[in-house]
Amino acid sequence: MNIRKRALAGAVAVTLGSLLLSAQTREFQPVTDAMLQKPAAGEWLHWRGTQDAWGYSPLDQINRGNVGQLQLAWSWAMPQGSAEPAPLVHDGVMYIPQPGGGVQALDAVTGDLLWDYSRKYPSENLAERPMRSIGLYGDKVFVNTPDAHMVGLNARTGALVWDHMVADHKLGYLDPDSGKINWYHQFLPGETQDMDEVFESILVDRGGRQSLFKMGKLGILWELDRKTGAYVASHDLGYQNILNVDAQTGKVTYRPGMIPEIGKALTFCPSTAGFKDWRAMAFSPQTQAFYIPMALTCERAIFEEVPRAEGNGGTGPVDRTNLFHPASPEGLGEFTAMDANGKVLWRYRTRTPMNTAALTTAGGLAIVGDWDRNLYVFDAANGKILYQTRMPTSVQGFPISYAVRGKQYLAIPVGTGGGSWGTQVPVLGTGGGSWGTQVPVQLTPDKQRRDNANAIYVFALPGR
Repeated sequence: MNIRKRALAGAVAVTLGSLLLSAQTREFQPVTDAMLQKPAAGEWLHWRGTQDAWGYSPLDQINRGNVGQLQLAWSWAMPQGSAEPAPLVHDGVMYIPQPGGGVQALDAVTGDLLWDYSRKYPSENLAERPMRSIGLYGDKVFVNTPDAHMVGLNARTGALVWDHMVADHKLGYLDPDSGKINWYHQFLPGETQDMDEVFESILVDRGGRQSLFKMGKLGILWELDRKTGAYVASHDLGYQNILNVDAQTGKVTYRPGMIPEIGKALTFCPSTAGFKDWRAMAFSPQTQAFYIPMALTCERAIFEEVPRAEGNGGTGPVDRTNLFHPASPEGLGEFTAMDANGKVLWRYRTRTPMNTAALTTAGGLAIVGDWDRNLYVFDAANGKILYQTRMPTSVQGFPISYAVRGKQYLAIPVGTGGGSWGTQVPVLGTGGGSWGTQVPVQLTPDKQRRDNANAIYVFALPGR
């Protein structure tokens, strides 16, 4: 080894050693069951903040009156790959999922890196797979990796504590030993157009009932009794043309001509991408409303036979053409506020799709980002834009709010790739893609953004 190489190796060792020393000397309070059940106001311990999945922060230092004064507190560039992170914050540390099953821990006030865990794979494909969420419990960070392992990391240092393979990732499924089902509700029996109803479940108690709310690709807000699974109500935003729902019973019937037939063209709304998908809606207890990131699309499709062989299935081969929705012939995005009784409070439409989960706060705010790099902060009550700024690339992932030593912060992830509109809109320097990548390529060619710009941006008020 020559002198230059020895110097470089020494510098790397010093840097890694300094990071480890910094991480080890920080105080850390283990995460308990009580903390998870009722997190402190300034913590963000769950994917959606709390176990009821509201995506709501009880902090109000940043509010309607002062949000226009927001300034950048710090930012951090993240590794390349598919980025859809849901950061967690505990004891002044932000834990950020990274593509490929990695995790980075940053000082939540300064943005300084405390530790970095990255997983090695024989395939670059696995190394850049999307990661949305991680878990915190005790003194560990828990990670589900793209190769079907569960990993436990030391939350103080990032050191690997254990690594357990839970399945052969090549098989694509798990075989649980047991599990009692208390109840289940099938929203769309016999569904064939890939209209998922599998996204977040939001738990709200109202009118003496413990309710569970969901919305899937069809843009229907479902309410169930979460103790029994019984149907309570459904509220259709009115954009889908595939089926009817009996308002009293919840029974679904397909509209005439809307069941696909092999080899015959069918036009339906939404497209298979859905009006609402993994970008989670948020709930505000102040307005008793849900804030829903949406993409208004339709599709002309010709379905073909599904090969009946192991490993096949789904919708099978489909020739698809993507279309604007008649209700929004010039734009793909909508941010909708709908109360728990199905009343639409307000809507805001954009040229490109909404591309993040929603966040609500006790400061009366509703926060979301779109594919065209816009971060929006709305007045949750009336839909007025109170703050807007342009980010380096698509705003993507799960915005959060947290506080350290009495100061509130707003953390906004940006990035591209993954099972998202980030891969369904034109990306400079790339070409081709599946039917999904062609949605905005066909419909909004006037919009562009750069790839490989994954990062997180943290905002706060000045002088606090």
